[in-house]
Amino acid sequence: MNTSSFSRRLLRQSVLPAICIFGLAACSSSGDEAPEEDDHPVEHIDSAGRLAITENDGVSLRVADLDDNRILDAFTLRAVPTAVHASPDYRYAVALQGGANNRVEVIDGGLYQWLHEDHFHDEKVPPKLLPFTIDMPRPAHYASRGDTVALWADGNPEQGSVAGIRLLTSEGIGKGEVLASTSFVANLHGAAEPMGNFVLASVGTEEAPSAPSQVAVYERSGAALVQREILPEACPQLHGNYAIENIAAFGCSYGVLLVKQDGSTFTPVPVANPDGRITTIVGHPDRLDFIGIGAGGVFRIDPATEPPTIEKIEWTADADRIRRAHTFDRHGEHFLILDDQGHTHVLEAAHGYRAHGSPIATVPAMPAAAPWPVFAVSQADDAIYVSDPVGRSVIALDVETGEAGKRLDLDFVPRAMVWIGLPEHDHGHDHAH
Repeated sequence: MNTSSFSRRLLRQSVLPAICIFGLAACSSSGDEAPEEDDHPVEHIDSAGRLAITENDGVSLRVADLDDNRILDAFTLRAVPTAVHASPDYRYAVALQGGANNRVEVIDGGLYQWLHEDHFHDEKVPPKLLPFTIDMPRPAHYASRGDTVALWADGNPEQGSVAGIRLLTSEGIGKGEVLASTSFVANLHGAAEPMGNFVLASVGTEEAPSAPSQVAVYERSGAALVQREILPEACPQLHGNYAIENIAAFGCSYGVLLVKQDGSTFTPVPVANPDGRITTIVGHPDRLDFIGIGAGGVFRIDPATEPPTIEKIEWTADADRIRRAHTFDRHGEHFLILDDQGHTHVLEAAHGYRAHGSPIATVPAMPAAAPWPVFAVSQADDAIYVSDPVGRSVIALDVETGEAGKRLDLDFVPRAMVWIGLPEHDHGHDHAH
């Protein structure tokens, strides 16, 4: 694997007002200060980064070093994690513990930058589990944009808890600090999308408060998110969201609801999909279109046309193939789909998502049931990592050569996986739905 030299933009994090919520201990430092007794700070570290990998049906989260191709450490979480995401600066692995649990735990990956006089230096230290928890009733969805993360909690009717949003920053994630929050009137499996000083969030109606069917605009006011308006266009069965520049997209029963932002004005634009409901929205900060996924297939959503259009992507000629995993590559130049036979289909985004070469034989034996393989995209080089639950390993994929390369052998069945480390270019946008 070739690791490209670092020319990344330095990540400067602003100090923002916040409130602290925690489980075991008070808020701790995020570690951006200079390491103690460091007389010879390193300005740049060339590293392939690390992977945070959860164990299927277990409370363990492992951190793998991609330079040495080995597991660095294993951390015991308080409950089985339902998802893991990277912080916007890729320093932290954020482990959501949904199900009947009500918390988020954070692992410091150990690769980060710290301020030295008037510039930044890179640091590489062992990973560690931070001492606090961020308490939320059934954390379910994670959406990041720039340096801001919107964490959505579904609420738990059995516990009498309601849905809510926690707004965080990269710095806040490392300290267990919540920038702003709000709660709803009922439990709701919904979504929230940060848009500058605003958050777009799904809401129900008075008659059906637990059924996401509309989009509301919230504005940050101190530590609170205050509802400003509910947009008039309905979005029944709302699920899935992503934002690019000044446009957010939400999956609906009829297709997608686009919401265009102009300062503090938000305009909803419904777009019908002939193939029905879209449940997942995927995007990339360097692209101006979205990918929509639903039972009817995979679709390109173009918000720039008048009116906006939805076009089906023919990613395979075999109608029997089933999508098991998907992702954009680091630069948004390719969209990858792993099928149910273990082959990765590489689609060129610049050419209308047409096939780029032949499918890559990636996973030797696909599982018959979940957990399915997942992708983790490096932000330090062009590598893409694929988990292999049956083979208990992780495979490095080279999109340009069309080959599956080095393997990291595991002694457990992997479930969720995310890349953390020193990015060559920071995109700060991670969604999982």
